[in-house]
Amino acid sequence: MRDDTAAAGAARALAGIRTVIFDAYGTLFDVGAATARCRDALGEQTDALSALWRTKQLEYSWLRSLRGDFADFWHVTGEALDYAMEALGVDNLLLRSRLMELYFVLGAYPEVPGMLQTLKIAGIHTSILSNGSVSMLVAAVQSAGVHHLIGEIISADAAGILQAAPTRLSAGCRSLQHTGREDGLRFLQHLGRLGRRSLRFSRGLDRSLRCTA
Repeated sequence: MRDDTAAAGAARALAGIRTVIFDAYGTLFDVGAATARCRDALGEQTDALSALWRTKQLEYSWLRSLRGDFADFWHVTGEALDYAMEALGVDNLLLRSRLMELYFVLGAYPEVPGMLQTLKIAGIHTSILSNGSVSMLVAAVQSAGVHHLIGEIISADAAGILQAAPTRLSAGCRSLQHTGREDGLRFLQHLGRLGRRSLRFSRGLDRSLRCTA
């Protein structure tokens, strides 16, 4: 009964939706995968490094946006890793290189391929709007095996600003307008300010994907 209720709720939420725009990192792609694959080298510091790396990655993104000091997400990701490794006393250049290589080809969360396939079967177009640089996003989509399930890849590089600034969101809308897909489900709740119906997806501490209006 609970599964039937959830399915009915999801169907109502998606009624009339033609396009879904997802954030990439932490939504489709598992940001903890790189450190997890280096657990043999990191040992008990694996989870701490993963959490601090992600926190600094987001903080540096916001700070650069506020200052108008743009750097692509690959550079910011490296800066955040440097901070996290130094803070935890991890001094290993080979390990740093390995972590960055693995971050470039992150895998998807287990439910993502099936979810994207379901949307495709339903005739709902999917896109990515992300801080990630184009090269990072293309590599992640390919390595996760979902390249055939994603339409446009819209990078913050196009707007020259990280995080959910109006210019970045507008870039996403313009990209979809070029393909005739003007309406849709927006991952970022800020798109509601642009006159679009929006739902917000986020992950809880248990990594489950949740949807709120």
